[in-house]
This record gives sequence, C-alpha cells and structure tokens, in this order.
Amino acid sequence: MNIPLNNELAAVGDAAEATAFPVLDKFRGTWVTTNIIRTLLCTAALTALARALLLHGRATADRG
Repeated sequence: MNIPLNNELAAVGDAAEATAFPVLDKFRGTWVTTNIIRTLLCTAALTALARALLLHGRATADRG
C-alpha cells in the first residue's frame, strides 16, 4: 500500500512547493487510514501474544 502512494507523491516533486493538492489529499487520507488499520492489527496481535503467553505460563505452572 505504501509503495504506490510514495511513488505518486514522488511524482509530484517537492511536497513543500506542490500544487497538486488532490494527490496530496488522497495521499494523506489513504496514509492515515492505512496507519490506523495497521495500528489496530498490531495491537490485536500483541494482545493475542500476551494472552497466549499467559495461558502457556498457567499450563506450565499446573504441570510443575
């Protein structure tokens, strides 16, 4: 997802002097949405890992 966005942004040139506002707005909107989704998925993965480690620790303690 990021590579096509970065290529479009690079084609605009210097972002500070860019007048292609639709490209910049599309980039910003898609970038923010993608980062929110990635953050939520990483949080869910970390939660699942913590839960699995907790369950593994309990199972190991029960055997000991």
